[in-house]
Amino acid sequence: MPHQIEGIDWMRPIERTLLADEAGLGKTAQLLKVAQEPCLIVAPAMVLDAGVWDDEIELWAPGIEATQVPYSSLAQRGPRGTVPRDSNGFPKTPPKPEYRGKYRTLILDEAHYIKGRKTSWSNAVLELDADEWRLATGTPIPNWADEAFMPLRALYPEERKAGREFGSYWRWAKKWFHVGEGRFGNREVGELRTAEHIAQCRDPDCRERPPVTWEDFRFWNWGEVMRRCLREDVLKELPPLTIQEWRTPMVTAQAKAYKDLKKDYMAELDSGEVIDVWSDPGKLVKLAQIATGLEVVGGKGSGKLNALRAILEDRPSPKLVVAHFNKSVEACADAAREVGRTVAVLHGPTPKAQRREAIRAFQRGEASVLCAGIELIREGLTLHQGGADEVIRVERAWAPYKNEQVIRRLHRIGVTRPVTVTDLVTPDTTDERVLELLEHKTEQQIRALTPYEVKSLL
Repeated sequence: MPHQIEGIDWMRPIERTLLADEAGLGKTAQLLKVAQEPCLIVAPAMVLDAGVWDDEIELWAPGIEATQVPYSSLAQRGPRGTVPRDSNGFPKTPPKPEYRGKYRTLILDEAHYIKGRKTSWSNAVLELDADEWRLATGTPIPNWADEAFMPLRALYPEERKAGREFGSYWRWAKKWFHVGEGRFGNREVGELRTAEHIAQCRDPDCRERPPVTWEDFRFWNWGEVMRRCLREDVLKELPPLTIQEWRTPMVTAQAKAYKDLKKDYMAELDSGEVIDVWSDPGKLVKLAQIATGLEVVGGKGSGKLNALRAILEDRPSPKLVVAHFNKSVEACADAAREVGRTVAVLHGPTPKAQRREAIRAFQRGEASVLCAGIELIREGLTLHQGGADEVIRVERAWAPYKNEQVIRRLHRIGVTRPVTVTDLVTPDTTDERVLELLEHKTEQQIRALTPYEVKSLL
């Protein structure tokens, strides 16, 4: 497609690039078209287990000499407590000997995986030796400082030195973000120092800082080494995408359990005002699980799972069913089997050897339903080959981009059929309030909230 050709031409003369096109726009093909041998591909284990890169290499660069390694297996770890640090305080974690060779091209798929400053693989990545570095991620450029910093160190090796732009995390963070004291006396990075933030800031130091916009932040840090295409700008002829909501009221057992749990962790003042007195964030998780029907009625008879059974009985075409909790994924799989559907399951506890087979079974049409966890399914998988035309979201993630990326597993380049997204929502619960929160707050606003603020909003 034209945007892919433009991306290929843009990358070729630049040694280090970040290709940040939205999910489903064909980043992998662009990366392989500019890759030179020998090539090292570093990607999440889930993506490699599913054989995604094997398929893409066969399609776009057959025969290329390419080594694949998951992020989690890249670093050579020493005994605990013996990790040396460089002059800037960053851990010095070398890659394993088998990956220390010289490469012409290094591809970092889902490059946001290196966001952790203290993770072994993030620092091992920086020790790799390659002429060309190709970072790729469909995840939006984050506004949490610690997520942006490490990819910038990978893109600008000269600036990693002591005293340079990316030599010190806290010096860089203070330049762009409001840094204050956290709840427990630690340093905490707050919002980007935008003009609006400075106007509202009560800290006198804010007045001395120059106004910054998000576009300024992106350009002054990534400059010309980042390219991002949006779906709405480049995909004009995709089949229709329909998003619909099914409201699934709780059955009696759910409603009673939900009310009883709330009663234990809410208090009514003399004025009649009801306040939140929770001290354990896990209770919020428990309410969300009750809204789905877990641990109350054993996965049977809940509003959502009854609706899921009805949809799967009525629409026989392949379906992708996603949920947030592992127990929810299993409950959805049981519901699908009860109505006679063949099921593949993919979530955190799924053994590595079975992950690829679950994806393959769905792609080949041997499993008519793939029940999967949001965290696994949103990254790097292509699932439309098996004829699937509907995503059923039984639960939603709190981060908007995660929910969007789940949709892109089906609604993407190569799709020829209309795609439907069905959201199951339990009214008058935290489940409904999550949906309202996602609709009324931007990605940046949600990322700026602390867990305590999110809990109070819900």
